[in-house]
Amino acid sequence: MPKKHRAEAQSLEVAGLRCHYRRQQRKSLRLQLDADGEVWLACPWYFPEFLLRRFIVEKLPWIHEQRSLLQARTRDAASFLHLGEVLHLQLHPHEGRARVERDGNLLNLYCPGDTSREAQQLLLEAWQRRELERLLPAMIARWEETLGVEVAAWGIRRMRTRWGSCNTVARRLWFRVALVEKPLDCIDYVVAHECAHLRERHHNQRFYALLDAHLPNRRALERELQR
Repeated sequence: MPKKHRAEAQSLEVAGLRCHYRRQQRKSLRLQLDADGEVWLACPWYFPEFLLRRFIVEKLPWIHEQRSLLQARTRDAASFLHLGEVLHLQLHPHEGRARVERDGNLLNLYCPGDTSREAQQLLLEAWQRRELERLLPAMIARWEETLGVEVAAWGIRRMRTRWGSCNTVARRLWFRVALVEKPLDCIDYVVAHECAHLRERHHNQRFYALLDAHLPNRRALERELQR
């Protein structure tokens, strides 16, 4: 709904449902839902509010059905992977601090209604980074002990082709933010792979023998990462 129309609209509440209406030079009522599932009515100038309420009550089954369909379409159109599971993004217009909250297989994004897609993507990426930052320390510590190596620093950044990288001189590891989309055992493999470079710099027979000794399913994990 255009901002101008929102400013001109009045509101009323029927059965716990907030509805917006605008009086116009027209002869009939028009009911519609906007992209956020909000209820909007256009009505004649002379139409009394008690008749508006009666009309909304009569249309409540249709309104709830349409809102459910809209939410389902929104979730299906914005699904993505997280730790190998499919999550469905649900947008919630919210004038307070923007935030992301997970609820089962739903990822709820609370942000102002005029937030651009690019800004929404940045909010989601920040959430992905936090999730990966939560998982990586324990995995790195375990592979440091297992392989007898020491990681000086690690970080997360955007990478186009590789899941991770290792600077063997600085003993610094980098991980791709999109890695959080993969199952946990795949993330663990990438950590093992990069830590192994601190023992063997190149992808040679000794390197893969070291990985195979600790990850018998290495090839299956590599195939999963290529999908």
